[in-house]
Amino acid sequence: TIIFIWSTAATIEAMSKSETSDQEISNTADAVNASDVLVIDAAEIQTSEEPAADTENPKEITSIEVEDNKNGKSTKIGIKDGDTDQEENRSADRGETIALVLDIVERALIFVMSILFICGTALSHPRFLGRIRNPYVFLLIGALCYIGSAGIQMHKRKSNGSAEIVACTTGILAGVFWFIGSIFTFEKTLDASAFGSLWIVGSVLNLCVITYEIIMVLKKEGGKPLFLSISLFLSCIANFMFVVGASLILENDTTSSFCGAYHFSNSLISGAVMYFLHSGFLPLALYFDNYTFTVQISSNAEE
Repeated sequence: TIIFIWSTAATIEAMSKSETSDQEISNTADAVNASDVLVIDAAEIQTSEEPAADTENPKEITSIEVEDNKNGKSTKIGIKDGDTDQEENRSADRGETIALVLDIVERALIFVMSILFICGTALSHPRFLGRIRNPYVFLLIGALCYIGSAGIQMHKRKSNGSAEIVACTTGILAGVFWFIGSIFTFEKTLDASAFGSLWIVGSVLNLCVITYEIIMVLKKEGGKPLFLSISLFLSCIANFMFVVGASLILENDTTSSFCGAYHFSNSLISGAVMYFLHSGFLPLALYFDNYTFTVQISSNAEE
């Protein structure tokens, strides 16, 4: 929760800086437009090279003389060629701010999903069973959060090639299978075998996506991102535990209720806790991406 609040505060600070910069530029434009209407004489336009304040990156300055018919005075106005660059920088800053907001929302959805999964699996344990009517409704809402997170990833990575699109689509399908499987935990649609089967399919699809992510991390030249690698490893364990828990449901073959499959809840709780730890490392991977590690494989052959 502390990491999430810190990430939100960083986003608000970045957006406030961008708004302050936009306000300064707007005030400058208003100051120029506040003067009386000036008629520009085309014959009096002059272009001159003037040294810029930054000696390392000098910019060309175009000076224009304008005549005020009301006061009979001429004014020389300098227009920098770097004004276009300022607009481009503003657009780039806005793009970075939007990308940062999407990253934080994506990680927040994973965090909420992990909390919901912990609640749903823990309340299904024999010690807490019966405190609420249907504890698996938390799994249904958590699956929706996961679909939303996968959708944000699709939006961010769709321009990186077909492989990224396939990986994100697979993640969305995994969330859809989780969502459909959770529907079979309600009283009117209760079917433990369907729940276990669909939950296994969704977890296996997630393992495929995680395997792809790990391969992409290992293919990077130089240092590998430390916190991202840890988060991927934790999510891999989480989905593996989900597969084990759902398999135990199918092993008991309880098609009408979950009463004979209490022991599967321990595996599901373990997977949910792993996802909670995974969500904790995701903000660290975003803000401390400079922490890396290297993998070196060498063989010393004896003659």
